[in-house]
Amino acid sequence: MVFSLFSNKYKNLEKELNELKKENSILYTIDDIRDRAKSLKEFLNLLLREIIRVINVEMGFVMVTNERTNELEMHAANDKGLYLFKGTKYK
Repeated sequence: MVFSLFSNKYKNLEKELNELKKENSILYTIDDIRDRAKSLKEFLNLLLREIIRVINVEMGFVMVTNERTNELEMHAANDKGLYLFKGTKYK
């Protein structure tokens, strides 16, 4: 019984460590993207591509609030995201 409890606790710790390593890797990737990007638009598009890859989804987009108009504007999207928001202001 004691060994079983210890084994379960070890498995939980191992799982937590693997999650932390994955999160740390994602942060390093984001930092690398930030260093490579030459503009905000390029950064957002590269970041979006990485997010789509990591969470394994088909569509994504980034909307940013325009501080002057207080309206959302699309600043990055993959092909399917653009199709969904056809006609939306895209800068």
